[in-house]
Amino acid sequence: MNVYPILEVASTHGGSMEYIDQLLQEFDEFRGMGMKFQPFKFDLLADETYKGYSTYKKLYFDSAQWALIITKVSVTKEVWLDLFDEFSVSILLENIDKIKGFKLQSSVLGNYPLRSALSGLPLKNKICILNISGYEKGDIDQEISELKQTLGCEIVLQAGFQSHPTEFGDSGLGKLSWLKEQFPDNRLSFTDHVEDSSEDVLILPLVASFCGAQFIEKHIKCEMLPTEYDYYSSINHRQFSELAGMFRKYLELYRAEFINDRERKYLSSSRLVPMVKNGLAAGQLISLLELDYKRTSKNGLSSVEIRRLIQSRFLVSSDLVAGATIGPQDMRTARIGAIVACRMKSSRLARKALRKIGELTSIELCIKNTLQFSNVDEVVLATSTHEDDAILKNYTYSDQVKFFQGSENDVIDRFLNVAKLYQLDIVIRVTGDSPYRSDDVLQLLLKKHFDQGADYTAAGNAAIGTNIEVINVTALNRAYELFGGTPYSEYMSYYFKNNPTLFKLNIVQLPEEFVNGFRLTLDYEEDLRMFVEIEKNFNHSGQKFDALSLYEFLRNNPDIAQINSNCEIAYKDDSDLLKQLREKTTYKNV
Repeated sequence: MNVYPILEVASTHGGSMEYIDQLLQEFDEFRGMGMKFQPFKFDLLADETYKGYSTYKKLYFDSAQWALIITKVSVTKEVWLDLFDEFSVSILLENIDKIKGFKLQSSVLGNYPLRSALSGLPLKNKICILNISGYEKGDIDQEISELKQTLGCEIVLQAGFQSHPTEFGDSGLGKLSWLKEQFPDNRLSFTDHVEDSSEDVLILPLVASFCGAQFIEKHIKCEMLPTEYDYYSSINHRQFSELAGMFRKYLELYRAEFINDRERKYLSSSRLVPMVKNGLAAGQLISLLELDYKRTSKNGLSSVEIRRLIQSRFLVSSDLVAGATIGPQDMRTARIGAIVACRMKSSRLARKALRKIGELTSIELCIKNTLQFSNVDEVVLATSTHEDDAILKNYTYSDQVKFFQGSENDVIDRFLNVAKLYQLDIVIRVTGDSPYRSDDVLQLLLKKHFDQGADYTAAGNAAIGTNIEVINVTALNRAYELFGGTPYSEYMSYYFKNNPTLFKLNIVQLPEEFVNGFRLTLDYEEDLRMFVEIEKNFNHSGQKFDALSLYEFLRNNPDIAQINSNCEIAYKDDSDLLKQLREKTTYKNV
């Protein structure tokens, strides 16, 4: 924030060149600031019936006198003029190279000959201060627009007016915030006219600057000579020196660096340091809620630093005991792998992995969309060692995709071996019979997974075939060890969901745009027919998959969406299987 003071001479000179010379001498040290004068012709500004007519006549300087004043002032100050009539405009034009800017009082805006006289003048590089006192909110915009077109220069909006006397409540300070909000492209100015003996004469300009006013207009008067006019709200050299000192002092605070060394030292010496509560194993995610926070002489990362690392998908790199602080060496970036689980066996839809959906097989379409996942280090097609599954090696879609064969029936064992081979910390579980997975959903789940320091994350309201599971390798290992093998891990999620006291579960509710009633998994002929129709009319084979566009397509084509609407998830109708799964995947501590 910069403040530009304008020293307003107004009528204090009383028509005396000697007074102006003394004023310049007293304020000589304040160089580079603005100094403003009010040239006018008494008989253009008022008629003889007006009570101030004789005063205006006394205050009058002719063109030659104004040329001399402006030349003297421009040695140490930037000259500004108040414009009242055509005479004012002539003084502006005759001295235009020495004039920084000019002001239009709200009281003269109705003088259309004045406005007309300004039209066409070389004002492009000048500044016009437009005082809006007394103007209704709805009229200000029109005045700005019209004057911008007429003048072609920057327009600064000013609050503040002078009456005799000017009450403190009439300062206009409250207008600044509204003007700043309504007219963000216009700089602001403030002028006050409170009594010179009041402490507010210095405080109001300072407060105005912090409210957004960059131009501060202040009436001044001589200290050595008597002042007949405008003395009430004018300040002398001593007072202005005090005001200038206040601006320097407080604006220095305003411009100070956001954080200084003393502030950093304060926070470093007094902050509560995150400490490990119950021990953390290498490969674990950190939950900020599950740490202790204490003042300690031990060095360690702050919660802000740890949160930043968590958001960058960092996890624990080595075992940490209870009471330990966490240093940068204790965290590293997680390696994340998307594992597409697929086998050729299928009782309801034979060899479904190789059934064509448009130009690609079902498994290739699934892999293609999986390859669009962000923040994934490896994509692996993981099948079994059964001889029938070896053919899948020919359908990895891309050279980027790794092919792996492992346990026939224990999918967790298969995943663990993939994780070991490719040094993965987090696995994204993708089932090969659900080709329409969305990266949008994955990124949301992945963020929630790290934010919560979870073991297992999945959506709680995803449509069939669109859910994605994010699982820590440490959690897969724990499940495998607790159960002595996981033969039912074709239904992997049950090992986690049935044991909420053993695993930190994070079931996320997706945003409304991802929630729908479509069935997008391949299990029946009807599913295949729907997928073929989707690809025929909404071809994803050659473009980036966009789940929301697919959902919109299905909403707009209910005949296609209804093709498989009667199909159900087969195993969920098998009460005996569900009972067996509940029994076999629930840990019993014996």
